[in-house]
Amino acid sequence: MIKRPVSQQTLESDEMPDSAAPKAPRSFLGVDIFMYAAFVALAAMFVLVYWRLARQYPRATIDMLVNFRADRPFQYRILTVWFIRLAHSLTGMKATHISFMTTFGATFFTLVVYRKYLELFFTKREAFIGSLAIIYVMLWNYPILAPVYYPYDIPGLFFFVVGLILIYKHKMAWYYPVFLLACLNRESAGFLIAAYLFTTVALRNPAVIALHCVGQLLICLPLSTQSPSSSPATQESRLRTTWRTTPISLDNYSDWN
Repeated sequence: MIKRPVSQQTLESDEMPDSAAPKAPRSFLGVDIFMYAAFVALAAMFVLVYWRLARQYPRATIDMLVNFRADRPFQYRILTVWFIRLAHSLTGMKATHISFMTTFGATFFTLVVYRKYLELFFTKREAFIGSLAIIYVMLWNYPILAPVYYPYDIPGLFFFVVGLILIYKHKMAWYYPVFLLACLNRESAGFLIAAYLFTTVALRNPAVIALHCVGQLLICLPLSTQSPSSSPATQESRLRTTWRTTPISLDNYSDWN
């Protein structure tokens, strides 16, 4: 049997010492602990400012939402409300306490997934720096521009960013469960349909795009027109109050009737 000669390049690569082998790129600032610590600090800052400046809408207070007595369309947004009710049944904590922690957790994870989304287009360092900018947008849009608190708003941002990531990667098997949860949380998740259309219009078969758009509409529309309660809010004493005189308190609006 004739043996083929081994190329010099192969010999050199086999004899390459470990010290000369290419090293994996180091994470930003050596560790990711700094990044997550920054996210925790920013999330805490945002929630404290949000909680301080925002007011509850009198027709959709936390108490009304968790008891399914809020007006339409607020009573359609049930995912976060279900979570608050479940956490209350398991821990006995007040609804406002759970809502506060839910907003903090949703803010933190929104920062995490937004960084992941930016990493699709930028380096890890650039994505980290860019992800911090979303806090400015959230501060301006919620506590400052429209200082009204709803427990499902920040979780809605989280689901939307996750949906954008899955659309870009075209992981539709994962996308549809996320889209379903997003629609249960708030009907504005339907804007993901437009995001899907404009993201894939030049990359996919038009028939496939149309099929996915119709499928998402079939999920979104029924969920945005069904109510968990057959009757709207009817408590006149609560409806007479204005949002400017209904501050959020960790001790108010926590009755479960």
